[in-house]
Amino acid sequence: MQFTGLLFNLSCSAYSLRLAADTPTNIPPSESVTGSVLQFLISGCTTSTGQGCTATVINLPYTAHWQGTIGGEAGTSTLTIADATGIGFKLHCEKTEKSATRSCTITWKEMALHQENGTPTTITGAKEIKVSESAGFCAFFSQLHVGSAEITIPHGFTVL
Repeated sequence: MQFTGLLFNLSCSAYSLRLAADTPTNIPPSESVTGSVLQFLISGCTTSTGQGCTATVINLPYTAHWQGTIGGEAGTSTLTIADATGIGFKLHCEKTEKSATRSCTITWKEMALHQENGTPTTITGAKEIKVSESAGFCAFFSQLHVGSAEITIPHGFTVL
């Protein structure tokens, strides 16, 4: 994940999601699976100035909808994650010689991730998401670029 900012950027080297299904999972691609994101881990965060940061996810669980077959292409799907309060995290960056201690909160309302089926299931499509609300020094972040992530899905969770 990378956040684009006016003064500096924030990069997090890894993130992962754990999902739970609330509806049947072995369905045709024209239907969607509804569920929840039970866990969202973000790690390896640093600012472009070299400041190490810790991200603590907030507002879990999030609503998740998994829709099969993107543009008729077999083995693909879209995972849409949403939360009325906001998907997001509290960020705490440690003091360095060049930077003061910084803390803030970043949230966004929805993100749609394109996925290619495989083992392990990996989100491979990147999306830019407008940051909907930020506080503290995070107010300078305007966009989130989502790279690859591994997700843990329930046993038998299949969108045909």
